[in-house]
Amino acid sequence: MLAMVKEAKKSFMTDLNTGGRIDEEGKAKPGIDQIEAFIDKVRTEITKGEIPVTIGQDLIKKASNLIYLLKT
Repeated sequence: MLAMVKEAKKSFMTDLNTGGRIDEEGKAKPGIDQIEAFIDKVRTEITKGEIPVTIGQDLIKKASNLIYLLKT
C-alpha cells in the first residue's frame, strides 16, 4: 500500500508541475484548467480510497496555491 501511495503521489506531483506552466502566449488559462482537472482526479482517488485523505488534501492545497499564483 505504501509503495502504491508513493507512486500515486509522484504521478500527481508530475501532473501538478506540468499544469503550472504558462503557454507560449503568456496565458495561464490552459495550465489552470489542467490543475483543476488534477484536483478533480485527486478527489476521485480519495473517494475511491486509492490515496489517504491527508495526502490528497495536501496535493489539493498545493494545486490550489498554484492556481492562485497563476491568477495573480
